[in-house]
Amino acid sequence: MSLVSCRDYTEQTCILTPGDHPFVKHEAAVYYRVIRRDPKGRLDSLCRSGELDMQAPMPPDVLARIRGGMLQSPMVSQELHDLLVCQGLQDDQFGGNP
Repeated sequence: MSLVSCRDYTEQTCILTPGDHPFVKHEAAVYYRVIRRDPKGRLDSLCRSGELDMQAPMPPDVLARIRGGMLQSPMVSQELHDLLVCQGLQDDQFGGNP
């Protein structure tokens, strides 16, 4: 997951604030445009090589907001939207992805 500083042009679907996670130092938006599906083996490899810096786990309530935003964001592919719902990680309570 990628976060970007909030700006006037930033997608506002899911905003994190200080206190949501130790990594978040100021208002930041989840950058849904770059979310993709990667196998766990790839993530492990990126961590070992130093290309990916894993942070502390997201608190469950914040993770639920991020997942809910995935269902709302027009930047998330239909494939990832459907995968989230199919895996039972989020109800399709928002009526699908435009």
